[in-house]
Amino acid sequence: MMAVPMLSFLRRAFALVRLRPLDTTTSSGRSRERFRRAALSGFASGGAKVVAVLTSLITVPLTLKYLGNERFGMWMAVSSVVALFSFADLGIGNGLVNLVTDAEGRGDHEATQRAISSGFWILAAIATLLLGATAIAYPITPWQSVFRVTSPAAIHEAGPVFVVLISCFAVNLPIGVVSRIESAYQSGFVPNLWSIASNIASLLAILLIIHFHGSVPLLLLAVSGVPVLGVAANGAHLFLLRRPWLLPRIRYFSLTAAKGLVGTGLLFFCIQVAGVLGYQSDNMVIAQIMGAAQVTNYAVAARMFSVIPIVMGMAIAPLWPAYADAIARGDIHWVRSAFRVSLGWCFAVTIIILVVLLAFGQKILLIWVGPQIRVTFALLAAFAARSAMSAYLYPASTLLTGLGKIRTLAVLAMIMAVFNIALSIVLVKLYGTIGAILGTVIAEVVFALLPTYIVVSRSLREMPAME
Repeated sequence: MMAVPMLSFLRRAFALVRLRPLDTTTSSGRSRERFRRAALSGFASGGAKVVAVLTSLITVPLTLKYLGNERFGMWMAVSSVVALFSFADLGIGNGLVNLVTDAEGRGDHEATQRAISSGFWILAAIATLLLGATAIAYPITPWQSVFRVTSPAAIHEAGPVFVVLISCFAVNLPIGVVSRIESAYQSGFVPNLWSIASNIASLLAILLIIHFHGSVPLLLLAVSGVPVLGVAANGAHLFLLRRPWLLPRIRYFSLTAAKGLVGTGLLFFCIQVAGVLGYQSDNMVIAQIMGAAQVTNYAVAARMFSVIPIVMGMAIAPLWPAYADAIARGDIHWVRSAFRVSLGWCFAVTIIILVVLLAFGQKILLIWVGPQIRVTFALLAAFAARSAMSAYLYPASTLLTGLGKIRTLAVLAMIMAVFNIALSIVLVKLYGTIGAILGTVIAEVVFALLPTYIVVSRSLREMPAME
């Protein structure tokens, strides 16, 4: 029964996939044009995610076998540490989407130029500070103790691995405005096409490094550095060929625009901090309490369930700027319709995938990574519970972001993150690795799912007053 509405949704979506824009002089035309752009971005995102998942399916067993449990666990733990730095842009990237969308909606192209240039140079300054801090901290940090590794190879590679990931992240900070600009123009399909090419190139680089017995830092350079080159190529295509007037220039830097970016970005910053603390800290909690080797089972199971937000995101993420555009133009009916469609899509996809993963998850892992990874059904069920809640939280949060209720999302996210970390520490000590995901589930039900449902319901009831 669930497959019928999904097939109907897909047929309607495919009908909108066309490169030529639709007439936007009427409310109906604007509605179809938003869905067209969302559909293009969704299918391109789907292709990018399929390639990313296939790349992960290939590289995880290869690298696990090549590196062994401890070095692979260190890789996962280091990746989580770097994820904690993802809020270093102070939310400016997300704030840029809102400012550009608003400026373009008003037809103020000069404001768009000021926002983009100001955002780029602020992020470039942050990246420079981050690299400087890393250079100072590197020689005095006991990397062996940080990641609790014991083998000579892991001890030798722990510091360089961290430096490689931090460097790739820092370089990506300023050039990351490219994908934000594409999102603001509802052209998210363009960076997704570049992402497909980057993932394929990254896979080829990984295979070459394994063949020539390269180190973990080189593997991470292939995983993290090649995508950065893809973003840079996207930027060259955007700024030199498609929209040259948007190229960041120092003369367009504006203190007023910078203040606006920082003000809007700080709310996104709080959400980003909460997200990485609440969801990316599990590997480090397990590593610190139980050792890096124990991260592997948990990280591999988490990677398997990550297919759900990947699939949801390809259809839902493009709706954020579309919601904002519709609200600015007073197309309230479209907002309600798009939210209902997004909810139906997320629930249908999640239920189908969860049934497969719960029924065959252990067999999938056995085929995927081999018998060295042992994941209990209880751990799979806990991840399934977490994924089921995302089916509502993901589209609901996207709607609230488009409605401008970022402050509410920030408060809820920070409260949830604090309780999530505290619960995870306690439950990992009591029950082992499963305690990390149990802490997330409990905190999310109480401090995210229930409050978000109340806020969304109230917002939908109040919308008629906006028409």
